Amino acid sequence: MTPGHPRREELIAAAVAGDLTDAERRELRILEAEDTSVADEIREMRETVASLGSAAGLTWVDAQPGDLLRRRIVRPSAPGRLVPAAAAVAGIAVGVAAVLGVQTVGTGGGETPADSTIAAPEVEGPPGELGAFEAIDFTASSPGVTVDGGLVAHTWGTETVLDMQGVPVDEAFEVVLVDRTGADRSSGSFLGSSVTIDCRMNAAVLRPDVAEIEIRAVGGDLLARAALPTVG
Repeated sequence: MTPGHPRREELIAAAVAGDLTDAERRELRILEAEDTSVADEIREMRETVASLGSAAGLTWVDAQPGDLLRRRIVRPSAPGRLVPAAAAVAGIAVGVAAVLGVQTVGTGGGETPADSTIAAPEVEGPPGELGAFEAIDFTASSPGVTVDGGLVAHTWGTETVLDMQGVPVDEAFEVVLVDRTGADRSSGSFLGSSVTIDCRMNAAVLRPDVAEIEIRAVGGDLLARAALPTVG
């Protein structure tokens, strides 16, 4: 099975969660023999979850992900099992919890009722809080364009979450994080569309170092921007 194959990702996710059946263990051993990268992915994901959980003070509690998160990052597979829509999101502790569909992430020492919905990164938090969604206000510079979204701080960089409407069709745009020295840090690019654009992009710059977000056309014209509060 090639990377991205639904069954391959399902077995990896179940292995990280410790939720393999005997038949799946045999299937996973065969897969590992065919593809040595499978064992490496499982080990790295387990190490990431363990290190981020202790570093960020995260606790694991049983709950199901909310409908919004499920629609965004997972798709249905075998009964009772959810599959990652992209292997990359599984490297984030909060993403792993939601993708596996058996746990969610909470902060602090208190317990979270099982019937409450905590969908990372849709859980809002103060600027710079690891794994929390930080809502931000964009100022659109083009008529008819609306941009909503925010940021999620990670140990490896900053994730930008965007929901855009009215973006000129088929034109190319770039999302740029401007750091506090004035340097541009590219977070990815996209094409304008007649439908709502819902995307998530990543940049290798930590949230405390980010001063602004700009969405620019390839020619340099500014589509939208947002100034960000300072994180101590």
